[in-house]
Amino acid sequence: MEDLTENKKLFRYIMLMFLVAIAGILDWSDVVREYLELVPFPSEEFQMTMIVHLVLDFGLCYIIEKTIKKAYLKTFA
Repeated sequence: MEDLTENKKLFRYIMLMFLVAIAGILDWSDVVREYLELVPFPSEEFQMTMIVHLVLDFGLCYIIEKTIKKAYLKTFA
């Protein structure tokens, strides 16, 4: 099993998608929002909630990946 950080192309692509999601949430670019056909968020509070969930999702997935790798792949470490 390969770490996400070991697969540089996949890691860069995921980071790019993460930035595109944040750009869409924060309305950094009207061009991106219109291209993706996104509607504006109703409030700033909702925007921040979405960003917190996005960061938590990424962080929890990273922790789960590391935990499972340590628990089940001890022979390969």
